[in-house]
Amino acid sequence: AWHVVDYKSGRLGPGEVEARAKRYELQMMIYLSAAGRGLDESIADATVYFLRAGASHRFAATSETIAEEEHRLAGLATELIRCRRAGQFARIGDTDPAGCKTCPYANICLCGGHAD
Repeated sequence: AWHVVDYKSGRLGPGEVEARAKRYELQMMIYLSAAGRGLDESIADATVYFLRAGASHRFAATSETIAEEEHRLAGLATELIRCRRAGQFARIGDTDPAGCKTCPYANICLCGGHAD
């Protein structure tokens, strides 16, 4: 069976693997979906591997989880289109405002999290 692996080089503190992996869940599920469609075969799973920590997290590939994430992606795309048309961007509810300080889009973002 095919497996998707994505390597990340960022620093992780002790016990951060699970939380950091969660940030990549949508990305990994999209990779699973795309790989499955491109190969016309099912993909067993996707793993995000944190190089510096020497740790990994596996995302299971089930038709249900892939469908859920494709639905989530469609919703995010619709929201992005709406925001672009309105010229107003709100912070997504599950993002950490502390991340705004290091966000590469902080200078164009209107979420307000980087105003200090």
